[in-house]
Amino acid sequence: MGYSGAIAMCSGKMYFPHNGRMELLMTLLLSIVILTSLALNFRGQRTYLAALLAVTGITFVILAQTSMRGAEIYTLGSILVVLAVWTNTSLFYILSKIKNIIHSVFIQKSAHT
Repeated sequence: MGYSGAIAMCSGKMYFPHNGRMELLMTLLLSIVILTSLALNFRGQRTYLAALLAVTGITFVILAQTSMRGAEIYTLGSILVVLAVWTNTSLFYILSKIKNIIHSVFIQKSAHT
C-alpha cells in the first residue's frame, strides 16, 4: 500500500498551483495511506526516519499544490515520499549489498597486489 500511495501521489498528475479541493483531498487521503502503511510495517528506528521523510515530503507536495511554489518543490516532496517508503522497506538492505560488493572488489584487488 505504501508504494501504491507514494506512486499515485508522486505521479505529478495532481500538481497544479491553487488546484481544487478534490485534488487536495486526494493528496491528504494518499498521505494517510502512506503514513498508515509505514506504521503497519513498523521496523523500529527505520520507521521513525521514514515517517520524518514522509511528513517532510508530504508537506512539500501540499505546499506546491496550495501556493505558487514551483514544480521543484513538488518534485522534491515526491522524491522524499518515495525515499521514505523505500527506507522503511529495503533501502538499507540494498545499500548493504552494494557496500559488500564494493568491499569485496577492493579486498580482492588488494590481495592480488
